Amino acid sequence: MIPSSPMNNQETGSEKSNKTQQTQTFDLHPHGPHAEALAEQWAQWIRKILIVVAVIGAGGLGYLGYDNYRHSQGQNAFDELFRAEKIEEIANREASALKVSALEVMKNWPEEKKVEFSTKLQSVMDRFKGTTAGTLAGFKLGRWNLDLQKFTEAETVYRQLLKTTQSGSSEENLLRSMAVEGLAVSLENQNKLDEAKKSYEEGLTLKANPLRPMLLLGAARISSALGDVEQSRGHYQNVVKEFPDSDFEKRARALLAYLDLKNQGT
Repeated sequence: MIPSSPMNNQETGSEKSNKTQQTQTFDLHPHGPHAEALAEQWAQWIRKILIVVAVIGAGGLGYLGYDNYRHSQGQNAFDELFRAEKIEEIANREASALKVSALEVMKNWPEEKKVEFSTKLQSVMDRFKGTTAGTLAGFKLGRWNLDLQKFTEAETVYRQLLKTTQSGSSEENLLRSMAVEGLAVSLENQNKLDEAKKSYEEGLTLKANPLRPMLLLGAARISSALGDVEQSRGHYQNVVKEFPDSDFEKRARALLAYLDLKNQGT
């Protein structure tokens, strides 16, 4: 955080309140009882940003401008995606007015509106499979299903994405790792632990993977649940070693201490 300048002594109470809200909203170093929830919120933002970066990178600079697609097949795909995203944009405006997250607004939608949003994203994913728009729609749909705790549906989406992503370049590895991580989370929440472990471990083999700390934490959690304490400890220690001075390190140290305490004397 950038400290306030001494010259700002004349700011109004409203300005101070706004600054306080901004500080609370964008604090990337959470502490206290809500640390894990805030860390997960930060991780979700990482995923969303990386989706866009990876898809643009994998497709080339041509994807940067929608106008370049006005006379190409890509136009229809992006038209459909933008129509689906309009629903999300309305939620963003409502969230801004209510000073809550867009996700909170979307979770309070009536069921028919939730279904409409899911159906539009599924349509883009199915009709334009393997395209930039189709891939973006797929990742949005997968995350939306996870947010709604529809883990079976999320599993289906991420398995579809894995069929259209491959390892290779750094951008391709990123897309692949996001699909693998989404699948692992879906499986873990259905208690399909062996399958989830396999997915986490696949993600850990990908090079130049910015999701590696989250995959290590997931693999550690699964190993512990399956009774392999030493492997779990090893994954946590790798987070501490590979990502020093990060929120991931703090989280890994806390979970490692809990793991050792839980298994003391065994």
